[in-house]
Amino acid sequence: MNSGLTSAVSAKGRTERSNKPSLRTVVKNLIAKVRSWLDNLVSFVFAHLNKVPILGRFLGSPVAWVLMTFVIGFAAGIAWQSYGGTARKGGASSERFKAMSLSLAAARQNLDKVANEMSRLEAQGMDVPRRRAAR
Repeated sequence: MNSGLTSAVSAKGRTERSNKPSLRTVVKNLIAKVRSWLDNLVSFVFAHLNKVPILGRFLGSPVAWVLMTFVIGFAAGIAWQSYGGTARKGGASSERFKAMSLSLAAARQNLDKVANEMSRLEAQGMDVPRRRAAR
């Protein structure tokens, strides 16, 4: 009787679909929400721009959108040039990184020497100076 119940449950488990939505459904819902939000934003902006007749008429024209696209692209190009040169001059920063790595390696070696010396002194039964507790 138990084996029949087990096989029925496992057979049922194989045929049942999960309640979890598929990735495609999740992406479609997300895109729909973003589009709805953007539609609301654009309608809100245009509703307030229409209160200023000259500005509303200008920003509603295709010429304004082309002009804004050009200005944004120009600003992005200028930013790319100004910050791109810094990234290309990374040689100085890589040299600095190498120097810091060498300094850290030297400090690590010194710390290892001190630890070895303290271990040696403890093995000989000598008192090893300990760090005082902070007051």
